[in-house]
Amino acid sequence: MLNEKQRGVIALLRSALTGQAEILPQGFSMEQVMPEIRRQHLSVIAYCGAVTCGISPETPAVQELLSDVGKHISISEGQMTELKMLEDAFEAAGVDYMLLKGAVMKSLYPRPEMRAMSDADILIRVEQQELIAETMKKLGFEKGIESDHELNWTKPSLHVELHKRPMPSYNKRFYAYYGNGWDRGKPSKDAKHRYEMSWEDFFIFLFSHFTKHFRDGGIGLLQLCDLQLYRDKYSMNEAYILKEMKKLHLDVFYKNVMEALNVVFCGAEEQDAADVILQVIFSSGAYGTKQQQRISWAVRHTEKTDSVKKVKRRMLLELVFLPYWRMCLKYPFLRKLPFLLPIMWVVRWIDTLLFRRKKIRQETELLRRMTPDEISEYQCRLSYVGLELNKKE
Repeated sequence: MLNEKQRGVIALLRSALTGQAEILPQGFSMEQVMPEIRRQHLSVIAYCGAVTCGISPETPAVQELLSDVGKHISISEGQMTELKMLEDAFEAAGVDYMLLKGAVMKSLYPRPEMRAMSDADILIRVEQQELIAETMKKLGFEKGIESDHELNWTKPSLHVELHKRPMPSYNKRFYAYYGNGWDRGKPSKDAKHRYEMSWEDFFIFLFSHFTKHFRDGGIGLLQLCDLQLYRDKYSMNEAYILKEMKKLHLDVFYKNVMEALNVVFCGAEEQDAADVILQVIFSSGAYGTKQQQRISWAVRHTEKTDSVKKVKRRMLLELVFLPYWRMCLKYPFLRKLPFLLPIMWVVRWIDTLLFRRKKIRQETELLRRMTPDEISEYQCRLSYVGLELNKKE
């Protein structure tokens, strides 16, 4: 069950998003909930919620949050200005694009700075990469690493992840469902080269993304807010959503997350599965934890908890000999010169031993602490809320 601090954070969140003051738990203290607010990256929401609930602006914790609000307003305005310039440049160059996740969701919050956005996610057509690179450079972006499904471009005011596909190819079920993503997009009425999903398909994508992070290491309260605000904004065909959730094997998890939304935003009585989901979200912080990510990896690579030693050896081996696709992230030229992989492993070992010993200690400590009970508990928790995690995922 939710504890009083968690209930206090939820009351602030609900007050900020609805503009109506919630009754705070007896003995509520802003100072006591500040660590959770920080972990969840909810400074602006917590400040707005505190003011709405009538907490004195002179309270030290509220003053601390107020200083954050100014920073987030500046960051958010800079991001939105850059994003608009990028959209205009894509239109002028004839680049097709589709905004995803935070780039869409910021506009649905009462104040855009409430929706922190670490990067702007945009789906692009792979065959337009050269034109896109030329456009990004003209705007002053610098090219970063290329991952399985993303091209990274950065400038001080905005980090952009250009998606080659909505979901990574190693998330097999989601990748099979979405493919390159373009068959779910339709041209926007407002811009020639901007594409948009239907309300239902975009919500299903939001939920798939939520699921991926929940399952693979954890996710925060802000993504729960995304789901609720989107449902409040658009009147959607629930029958279609349920049909697609079944295709993705997410129908049970979807039902349980909807119950969690009702607990957080409607004050519904907590159900067991919804409570488990909320406890995972509160324990995850904004982006999950390294330990949860490692355990998730272990669950995916073993069916029996008594093989944890074998899994640990495999994880250690992969840390030493990074898979080819991960080495390509660090050394992009390997895509054209794959025969240099053994040499670059040696280069990476030397670099790690000289400059990254602290990281080695952290990773080995995470492996050392992993137990069969933790893996079993993780499996049971996922199963209880309606999820599976295995090699097919």
